[in-house]
Amino acid sequence: MRLDDHNSLRGHIRPEAFDPRQRQAWRESRYQEALSAHHAYSTDRPALLRVMSDLLRAFVRDTEAIRPGQRARILDVGSGTGEVSGQLLAALTPLAGIEYCGIDKDRAVLESGHARLRAATNPDAVISLAAADFSRADWDEGLGDRHFHMIWLVHSGYYLEQGHAEFLTTLERLADPDGFMVLIHNPEGHAPFRHAAEQLDLPFQAIRYERRIVPPTVSAEVFETLATDPGSLDEFSECFAAWPEARALRLMLEFYLPEYPLEALSGPDRAAYVGHWRQHLASASGRFANQHEMLVMWPRRHGQRARAWMQSYFKEHDKP
Repeated sequence: MRLDDHNSLRGHIRPEAFDPRQRQAWRESRYQEALSAHHAYSTDRPALLRVMSDLLRAFVRDTEAIRPGQRARILDVGSGTGEVSGQLLAALTPLAGIEYCGIDKDRAVLESGHARLRAATNPDAVISLAAADFSRADWDEGLGDRHFHMIWLVHSGYYLEQGHAEFLTTLERLADPDGFMVLIHNPEGHAPFRHAAEQLDLPFQAIRYERRIVPPTVSAEVFETLATDPGSLDEFSECFAAWPEARALRLMLEFYLPEYPLEALSGPDRAAYVGHWRQHLASASGRFANQHEMLVMWPRRHGQRARAWMQSYFKEHDKP
């Protein structure tokens, strides 16, 4: 199957055309529903969970970084509702005790995920959640001198708009010498992290995995409305009340912009963007496939044993 690029569909839109206030308003009002629509029509989450669970289990099983009787110390940056981390913790729990710290700037979202994380682990697991905005330079102050075997950032880098080198420096300081950091993003979003890692001479490898999207099938009228005059989300949904798939498609297109309301785009930009999606789906049997990857980074101070394991693991698993 050919691999596609979101940027080919939205690349005609100038960066300055996106109003930060509109993007923030979208995140506050539509993000969770759009994320649900994305997961309902893509293989993103199953592929991510499979590849990352394999990595975490191999690390615990095949290295001596976590000693007998010691808990695996985990830092989840941008933990959200804990849906992904709950499943990762469930995969790790049979192999090691858990000491988990989740960080998100939204306290209500954190609280909603606590029961999910608790249910995924043994009763003796230590689960802590902290509200902090990791786009700020001082986000790690509450962590003190703690060091973590595993640090992960799962699809939260969209909110880190500057200071990638400083952010990675902080993650490296928080990592155990034999621990590692995982950053999960699409290839378009990884460039700043790759550049920062190279700038810092921070060792990293990538594991690639394929993500397929099969958006809902809708009528030509839905595409025409999205392209010309979608109105507000509620107005659009009322117009196509008999076809709930239309609302899901709209939210997905906004999610892939990324995270911007269609009604806030200029007419020409919106028409071209929707038209590109429509043409692509018509020519690709209704599918969109691209390659995601996990950037796995080790502290520069990591030991020889950890380095040898890393090189062996990626030699085996980094397949195109």
